[in-house]
Amino acid sequence: MKSNESATNTTFINGKGQIIEMLSIMDGGHREMLLRNIGLRDPSLASELREKSISIKILEQLRDSDIKAVFPHIPAQIWGLSIKDQNVEFQRRSLKLADKGYAFEAFKIMKAQGITKEQVKRAQKKVIDTLIELNRRSVIRAQ
Repeated sequence: MKSNESATNTTFINGKGQIIEMLSIMDGGHREMLLRNIGLRDPSLASELREKSISIKILEQLRDSDIKAVFPHIPAQIWGLSIKDQNVEFQRRSLKLADKGYAFEAFKIMKAQGITKEQVKRAQKKVIDTLIELNRRSVIRAQ
């Protein structure tokens, strides 16, 4: 095989991107075990992967105390939008953890008509950014 042929047949593998994608869909226990194993060899990589793999699905795995710690950093309307397409059990759980006024405002926007997928995605991005920051400052533990 000629050297220029081997260069054109090269396949690019984005290993870090694939790991981030895997971590974002894994359950908490398996996710943490994989990150711990990576951390044994490269702590900074494990930290980067932990941060970049935080997704809106991680909300469902947070402890009640961590969810409560997020509320002061997220307006109720943003919270309501961000959980609009989450499963009903998590919606109920999170709203029960909030104080009455916050839960009412979040529920009202969550059930509002005319909300676009783009609005939900923007709200979820704000929540994810907040989770990353709170995790970085050790206010919460997003596994």
